[in-house]
Amino acid sequence: MNIAMIENHNKIIKETDTVIYLGDLTAGTRDNQKIKDTLTQLNGYKILLRGNHDSFSKKFYEDCGFIVKTYLIVGKVFMCHYPLFENSKWTTKTELKIKKIFDKSDCDYIVHGHNHNNFSKIPTPEWPDGIKRYNASVEVNNFTPVPVTHILEALEA
Repeated sequence: MNIAMIENHNKIIKETDTVIYLGDLTAGTRDNQKIKDTLTQLNGYKILLRGNHDSFSKKFYEDCGFIVKTYLIVGKVFMCHYPLFENSKWTTKTELKIKKIFDKSDCDYIVHGHNHNNFSKIPTPEWPDGIKRYNASVEVNNFTPVPVTHILEALEA
């Protein structure tokens, strides 16, 4: 999986590109050196929006070439690890704190990770809060980065 992710990533991402990782970057292994070897091979200016499985120190990720944040706002798009569902049985305290920040923002959309399954990438009317979301997890995107233009087109459709 790591080899495929590095290859898919570097086919699309150049050294001068900005890449926003939506968390859970280091889920599944505790081998610091293996992780560092993998992460330092990824092209681009890298921003990590920490997820619930990103348990290494902020300094560790910085040493791997990342800027580390909890969320990022780009125009009307709020990006973070969590989908920010307020009333889900899976909603964490961390997610609720970030949701309060989103609620105070002027954002129309949430781009998130966290859902490592076929959770819909495209906004649907099933969400009772009316917020349009896009799941950009690599598992639902063939382990390949998704250009922001593609996400915005899907959200605005």
